[in-house]
Amino acid sequence: MKITNIFLLVTDITLDGGVERVVCNMANSFAERNYNVVIISMFSANQSLNYQFRKNIKIEIIKGGIGRVTWMNKHTSRINLIRRYQTSVHFTRLIYAIIDQYSKGGKSVLLTNSYLYATPLYRHRNVHIIGLDHSRYPFGNMTGGIRHWLHTYMIRKFDVVTTLNEDELDKWKSIGPPVYIMPNFLPQNWINNNASTSKRNKVIVSMGRMNTNQKGFDRLIEAYSLIAAKHPDWKLNIYGSGCLQKEYRQLINDLNMQDFIEIFDFTKNPLAVYQTASIYAMCSREEGFPMVLLEAGCQGLPIISYDIQFGPRTLINDTVTGYIIPDGNKEKFAESLEKLMNDDNLREKMSENIRKDIPARFSEEVIIDKWIKIINSI
Repeated sequence: MKITNIFLLVTDITLDGGVERVVCNMANSFAERNYNVVIISMFSANQSLNYQFRKNIKIEIIKGGIGRVTWMNKHTSRINLIRRYQTSVHFTRLIYAIIDQYSKGGKSVLLTNSYLYATPLYRHRNVHIIGLDHSRYPFGNMTGGIRHWLHTYMIRKFDVVTTLNEDELDKWKSIGPPVYIMPNFLPQNWINNNASTSKRNKVIVSMGRMNTNQKGFDRLIEAYSLIAAKHPDWKLNIYGSGCLQKEYRQLINDLNMQDFIEIFDFTKNPLAVYQTASIYAMCSREEGFPMVLLEAGCQGLPIISYDIQFGPRTLINDTVTGYIIPDGNKEKFAESLEKLMNDDNLREKMSENIRKDIPARFSEEVIIDKWIKIINSI
């Protein structure tokens, strides 16, 4: 039987975000099922990986020693659009050369959310392409008609597109290729059906990158400052690294919250953090399908989040597994958070509900079986 080759194309596999964690989960799961798995990374801002991959997974980096942001800053203006196109063609040829190098007969499938490079600016006849829609803004800073034209042209050449949730289906249906809802999943070793918050520390936790304001840690700090002094036995711990970390620390100082809120660098062991906390809080301004909510939920943490357009409402059952708060209403956010902090029984009930709900819908077995059916169908 010929082996199926799975190529996962990402912008930068050395980063520490949710996309990289999703790619790691997918790669490990496919490799465990005897697929030939190769990760192709466009850039490498860091020298080492933040997540653990199985030994039989190959990782190829096209442009090492430079991050995406640095490269994009040189190629984002309309003046440089022709250069960007030329570079994209060059990258695409390198991608297909790697695919030719590692293909072991059988079917070759490229899964990518890096539309600008992966895409069939010219099409390799032996490669099937699946587009992974993990972002509301797949073309970054390009605006208006240019972005729409590129979006439409490239996606039409894909065999299949997958989107993270039902909310995003409409934007794909009119473009052309078959579209499937394919949420992220949790590795089997993350599932903890016995998780309980009854004997945990009085800690609220939040995680994410701090290189932009997307994760809304400023909003979380401001909301928690409304109630923190009334609950000196509780702490808010925020984990993440990036250029805005200093600003968030300054905001904590400006609000005199040093005794109640602490910021830690990115952790390579989030499981240990979840297992000692009691509540997960998210104040993101935008999301696709936040892995942190899956991870926190399967460890039994009730979740409180703003009701942004994509993500939280798919994962949180309001008043059953957590609270969904009108976006930007920090008073309501603080009020609902305080309700969870004050009521041990409520936290325990929501903990029980969420640690049953998340694995039932987003386990590795459930989602990877759907992936295999799609791959076999093209």
